[in-house]
Amino acid sequence: MDKDGNLLDTIKAPNFYILDQVGNLVWPDKHMLLTSNAMEKNWKTGKIKYVDSSEDLYLIDVKRGDLESTKGLWNSSAKTWDINPDFEHIETLVGKRQIFALQEHKDGCYTLYNNKTKQRIGNKSYMTINPNGWVQPRNEQNRDEGYFIDIATGKEYKE
Repeated sequence: MDKDGNLLDTIKAPNFYILDQVGNLVWPDKHMLLTSNAMEKNWKTGKIKYVDSSEDLYLIDVKRGDLESTKGLWNSSAKTWDINPDFEHIETLVGKRQIFALQEHKDGCYTLYNNKTKQRIGNKSYMTINPNGWVQPRNEQNRDEGYFIDIATGKEYKE
């Protein structure tokens, strides 16, 4: 709304977003971001989150018919899925460097992914990956084990 009370459909300000109380994107809305061919016929969008420090990346929940919702990474400038909406969860670890933690299945492990190079980082998977590099590997003995890794390379720093 402008200062005179007129409702505007565009705002001439780069990187302007309106978020709800929990950080989901309210404006721009899905119709402004997604192209008609981005979503298949029985797909519906859910929550949309802007990837902080990126120019045009959005994490989008997709519901496919009666299946559980999945997440994907939408590139609004290229109008394509950088990461297809096939993942249970996608966590932004370093938005500016486009490094994400991907979880394929519910209760599954996370892997590191570099969206700029379109490659998996390292060859290990973890039960948890924190943005500061603290990870917890799958542990059969039910011991709380953890150590730090370099998020960009996957190099482990164990004691």
